[in-house]
Amino acid sequence: MDKYNDRAFAYFCATCVPARPVYTQLRLNIREASVMRIHLQSADVVAIIAIALFTALMLAVRFRTTSWRGIVLQALIANAGAIAAVVAFEVMTT
Repeated sequence: MDKYNDRAFAYFCATCVPARPVYTQLRLNIREASVMRIHLQSADVVAIIAIALFTALMLAVRFRTTSWRGIVLQALIANAGAIAAVVAFEVMTT
């Protein structure tokens, strides 16, 4: 400690010791803005049902399944596609 004056030691401590990050209001707003919230309303549910029914009908006409497993698989595919389509539309419009 004899070699260094107090000003040089204070500068060393200030530059080498990491400080705690300061969470300002701006950082909190940026963090909240990065989360996308999707609100599905009753019109979106109606669109999901309509798209799912239409897709299930088109799959039934195309593949003509006769087993119950095929029908369930087509219904699952139609519902997943309908939900994905409505969520994608909501993301694009918000």
